[in-house]
Amino acid sequence: MNRRTTLLLLGVFIVLFFVGRTAYKIYNFSAGLEEERSRYASMLFYDFSSRVDSVKLNNDEPGPGTVYCSITNGTINYSAEDSLAKTLVHHTRLRFNETNTVGHLQFIMPGAERWEAGDSLVVNSQQNVLTFFRKGKQIYSDQFSNLLEGRVTKGL
Repeated sequence: MNRRTTLLLLGVFIVLFFVGRTAYKIYNFSAGLEEERSRYASMLFYDFSSRVDSVKLNNDEPGPGTVYCSITNGTINYSAEDSLAKTLVHHTRLRFNETNTVGHLQFIMPGAERWEAGDSLVVNSQQNVLTFFRKGKQIYSDQFSNLLEGRVTKGL
């Protein structure tokens, strides 16, 4: 092998090394985000039922909006999210409940136009489940951690 071929192969190896390293860092960062969301959700120990009081759509258009609820069964530790926020590594902020008014709940939800006053919401953060009911029938269920409003740090 001549010098030119050796340098070309070395250059290709270096480029492949950095591409692989970057892909690995992105994968690990993404996995860390999901793990942190799940851990945060389970550590809230939310286990309650509530009734939807109203829904306010952003810009009065379908899509994300704020859902306002009254707690009907169970309780929320309103300081839990503030305490857990201090332990975040990959996020600068994670939040579900946006109010500190005792007995009430306020959170941002994608597709908020689907919910009506009178719908029921059941949350169990340790099981990572959030479920909506209308007239006793389940109409929606998702992982609780998916509904945490968050901001990601500048991480890679």
